[in-house]
Amino acid sequence: MPRPSAPPTIPGFAVVRRVSRAGDPVDVWEGRATGGATVAIKTLQADPGAPHVEHRFWNEAAVLGRVGGRHHVIELIARVASPAALVLEWAMGGALRDRIHPRGFSHPASPLDLRTVLGLGIDLVEALAWIHGQGVFHRDLKPSNVLLDAGGRALLADFGIAASGVPPRSLPDGWEDEEVGTLGYAAPELLSQAATANGAVDLYGLGATLYEALTGRLPYELGPEEPDAALRARIGGGERPIPLRARGWRGPEQL
Repeated sequence: MPRPSAPPTIPGFAVVRRVSRAGDPVDVWEGRATGGATVAIKTLQADPGAPHVEHRFWNEAAVLGRVGGRHHVIELIARVASPAALVLEWAMGGALRDRIHPRGFSHPASPLDLRTVLGLGIDLVEALAWIHGQGVFHRDLKPSNVLLDAGGRALLADFGIAASGVPPRSLPDGWEDEEVGTLGYAAPELLSQAATANGAVDLYGLGATLYEALTGRLPYELGPEEPDAALRARIGGGERPIPLRARGWRGPEQL
């Protein structure tokens, strides 16, 4: 595991505190711009551990340079070559994951009310319509990659494995993983043929994200002592997800 990095020195910005877990290849810091605005600063550790980590870091910068700052997509404020850093819009409301699981995954979740989830869904549909119109596919839509602004509106973030082109790719030939995305949120095609992915995989991830926001749980879950490979096979084999009402969701009457 990479050693924790020291606070970066970024001209025009002051680091306030570390936000991400120490030791991750990419660290996130809360910072202040010279004018006083709060920003997020993502830095890449000197030894990220694998070439694709660095590539994905700069892939995010390239993608956000095209689509960021509009239609509920996080804004890229600046990119710095040395030290490798991305300065991003600060999402005061934190991650949607932490709204759903405020005490962590070992404690009961706190599902959101239907009105809130509908609002977040509208924001994210707008974000996806925008990026898909620009030929970009996120490929890792999940609650930890949905941030909330001060008003609770959704901001789509973390475009490290976003892809574009025909076929859509984010990494050079030979580097693309056989499996892309996060198990539980990734569409079956992302688990088998990532290079064929299109906008449909983001809609799948959106559905899984909103399902978790409503119920606190995922539409597919590992059984007792079940390995990831077994869940991956069940999803890829077309197993139906667990119905919302089986999770205790009562339906539109919750409005």
